[in-house]
Amino acid sequence: MTSIKNASSSLGEIETMDGFESNAVRELSARAKEVRESLVDVKERYEAASTALGLYAAELRAAQGTADGALADAVEHDKSYHAA
Repeated sequence: MTSIKNASSSLGEIETMDGFESNAVRELSARAKEVRESLVDVKERYEAASTALGLYAAELRAAQGTADGALADAVEHDKSYHAA
């Protein structure tokens, strides 16, 4: 996320280049604005994906713990059954 923020900041500086007047500078400024806005969208999507994956990971850990417990119980019951 830091790289996206840094890139967005640098593009913002290009977007507002003061003291330069030419068609090329205006076009560069317009392109910098477009890319910076795209980076903001990308950052928001990455943050949303990160949050979703974090929630998924927590649920997966809980489910894995339940499955591990069930497996241990099954192994113990199987040992008891065969020992009887």
